[in-house]
Amino acid sequence: MRRSSYTRTAVAGIAAALCALPPISAADTAGASDSASLQEVVVTANKLNAQRVLDIPASIQAISGDALQSAGDSTTGVYYGEAVISGSNADDGGGFESDIRLYDLDHVEVLRGPQGTLYGASSMSGTIRFIPKSPDLNALGGYLTMEGSETSHASGNYNINGALNLPIIDGMLALRLVGWKLYDSGYIDQIRVGEGVTGPVNLGTTAKPNYQNEPVQALGFLKGVNDDDVGGGRAISCSTCR
Repeated sequence: MRRSSYTRTAVAGIAAALCALPPISAADTAGASDSASLQEVVVTANKLNAQRVLDIPASIQAISGDALQSAGDSTTGVYYGEAVISGSNADDGGGFESDIRLYDLDHVEVLRGPQGTLYGASSMSGTIRFIPKSPDLNALGGYLTMEGSETSHASGNYNINGALNLPIIDGMLALRLVGWKLYDSGYIDQIRVGEGVTGPVNLGTTAKPNYQNEPVQALGFLKGVNDDDVGGGRAISCSTCR
């Protein structure tokens, strides 16, 4: 009997609390439903017309402008062989990559993200691996490639690159040498500080100076300041190449 009395008292208290709450209107219910529902995603990347993401037979990843404002490490890991070459840049949210010359490559691997388990936190969006050719243990060989061109209002350009494969111990040890040299002539000329600038010039003597604003002699003239002159090379030795 005492337990039943306590139960009736608790039920009465809950009923009184519910009666004190403000009524819930249909508009409130509709608002809650709208906020919880997903908005329609429209894809405009294709050059035909805008389509719903459900109608696109492709993998879609949309990133808002607000998300691109956050600075930090690159989310795509870039490797040259087994060496990571991606880095971070505090000025933007994409990081920066080394401007490497992709000569004598064997293949390129593109791994869709996330790849954090195998390649670390900087590979959440995926990983790109540039794999150079390994030395051949049995064959002597190589190649040499040369290209030439000319830039208007500048001079000639050239690109030379090549590789040499040297088996040192047949079937056991080999060395592969790769080198490149390229030059792109510049077409922008730079007049150094002083050209067209006037300043006080002493037209008199040391004892009796007479200063007057006269053109200041230019310090120099540089031709083709935007030229590109790059050279490099690498050597890979291998005793267990496959």
